[in-house]
Amino acid sequence: MRGRGFTTVDWTILVFAFALAIAPVLHIAFGLPKLFSALSDQAAPGWVQAIGSIGAIGIAIYLSHDGERSARSRAYSATMQFANMAVERIGGLYVVTDSSPEAFRALYVERFCVELEEVQLIGRQIDVGLLDEMVSPLVLELRVLISRAMALSTKVSAARVEHVHRWQEEMSTTKLMLKNTWDRAKEILETLKG
Repeated sequence: MRGRGFTTVDWTILVFAFALAIAPVLHIAFGLPKLFSALSDQAAPGWVQAIGSIGAIGIAIYLSHDGERSARSRAYSATMQFANMAVERIGGLYVVTDSSPEAFRALYVERFCVELEEVQLIGRQIDVGLLDEMVSPLVLELRVLISRAMALSTKVSAARVEHVHRWQEEMSTTKLMLKNTWDRAKEILETLKG
C-alpha cells in the first residue's frame, strides 16, 4: 500500500482476502449444499441479477477511480512543468532587466513578457481541485508571481532615461521586486520537487 490510499492491486488483494476469510464462515453457517440448491430453484435469476449488479457497481467504481487517478497525475505533471517554466521565465526577465544594455532591454523584456503570458495560460489550465491541499496554494501563488513579473516587465519597458535619477531609483526598486519574485518562485519549485 502506498501513502496516498489503495491502488487497484491493493483493492483486489483486499477483496480476495475477504472472500477467503468469509468462505468458511458461509460454509459452516449455511452449508454448501443449501447454497447450490438455493441457486437451482426459482430464485436463481434473482441471485444472478444481484451478483451481476454488484459486479457492475464494482467495475464502475474501479473506472471512476482510475479516471480520477490519471487526471490527478496529469495535473501534477502540468504543475511541475508550470513551476519550472515560471522559474525559468521570471529568472530570464530578471537577468535581462539587471544586465542587458539599455538599447536592447525593451526588446528582451517584451520577449519575456510574451513567454510569461504563455506560462500564465498553462498555469490557468491546471485544475487545482485535483491537487492536494499543500500543492494547490503554491500553484495559485505562482500564478500571482507571474502576474507580478508581467506588471514589473511593463514598468521596465516603460521606463525612460530622460530623468536619470528617478529612472535609476525606479529601476532598482523594480529589479529588487523582480528578484524577490524570482526567489519565491524558486522556493515554490523546490517545495514541489521535495
